[in-house]
Amino acid sequence: MSPACVPIPTDKDDLGSVNSLGNYIDSRGYDAALIEALPLLLTWVVDLHWQITQPLARVLAGAGNVLIPHIRELLDGHDDDAKFAVIKSLLPWVERPVLALLVDDLLRVANASDSDASEAARDLLADAGLLDLH
Repeated sequence: MSPACVPIPTDKDDLGSVNSLGNYIDSRGYDAALIEALPLLLTWVVDLHWQITQPLARVLAGAGNVLIPHIRELLDGHDDDAKFAVIKSLLPWVERPVLALLVDDLLRVANASDSDASEAARDLLADAGLLDLH
């Protein structure tokens, strides 16, 4: 199955595509096509004002460790609004072991500036009890 088979949202209100993603998740986990489509799907969780952001974030959060390189790429980028949105929408839903693997990345964001993203990173780490790991 190619990522072209995965229902990619066509606009910020396309909840139908988000709801259809459940067909690519079963008791064994995430379908390979969905995992391959993660970079494209993550582009739809970078704005908290979009209707699909929160529901899509909850779906994607279950992908676990395969999210890490994609999240790191976003956190290493220059778009503070995208960082903020991912920290607020997606990361609260990922399992704690996955979040623990992103502590260094989140600390880098937290200490980089006085932006909304840095405050969100500090809050997330504190709420998850992960500040004491470093």
